[in-house]
Amino acid sequence: MTDEPHISTPVNPFWKAVIVTSFLFCGTTLAIIMTQFGDPQSPGNIFLRKHGALLAAIEVGAVLVSGVLAMTIDQRQNRVTTSSQPLHTPPECPSTEEPPHVG
Repeated sequence: MTDEPHISTPVNPFWKAVIVTSFLFCGTTLAIIMTQFGDPQSPGNIFLRKHGALLAAIEVGAVLVSGVLAMTIDQRQNRVTTSSQPLHTPPECPSTEEPPHVG
């Protein structure tokens, strides 16, 4: 383990959006599948058969947009964190010595 202090970064709110939109997409997909087994005249089945594909497409777009935003913010936070830290250089090894021969 290293003795370097851990630098905490602020929590990225877009990861929560990725989780929420992903769960919504999974729920919608399962509901669309279940329309095949339910009463065809129920209001939920009628709505999902009519608007299910559009709803799923909107949710996929929301997952993609929130995912890209989350990764972009993480990358920017990582750049700021690494640029503010001093570069860690390994201890110098004498280059004139040959490494020991094993074997």
